[in-house]
Amino acid sequence: MTPSSTVYSSVFATTTMDIYEFGALVRDGNEALVKYLQDAGLLKKELWCTDCSRQYTMVKCTGTVVGYTLRCPGCRKKRQLQTGTFLEGMHLPIAKFFGLMYFWAHETSVKHAVEFTTVSPVFLMN
Repeated sequence: MTPSSTVYSSVFATTTMDIYEFGALVRDGNEALVKYLQDAGLLKKELWCTDCSRQYTMVKCTGTVVGYTLRCPGCRKKRQLQTGTFLEGMHLPIAKFFGLMYFWAHETSVKHAVEFTTVSPVFLMN
């Protein structure tokens, strides 16, 4: 098992999430997904500004795959929630990533995971 597969497995192993819970979480929107992934340690929960030593706050941002960004209330500097995580640089919308992670953790075939999430198989190979 690779380090990244251990992370994926641990996210779902801790809660034995069924398909209905998964659907409800995705239906609740990006904020619920972000909180879930933050609680699982896959996205930043706290980050401190190196310029002014203030804690970043999470704000809505439509230009990101997560739908939120971190902003310093002092100097207004912005950072992505994915900064410093293995999700840094991800271009897949967070709900689709979460779906792929869910199906992977439940050992669903790639063919079916792609069908269920409508993610291109070519995207998965990159």
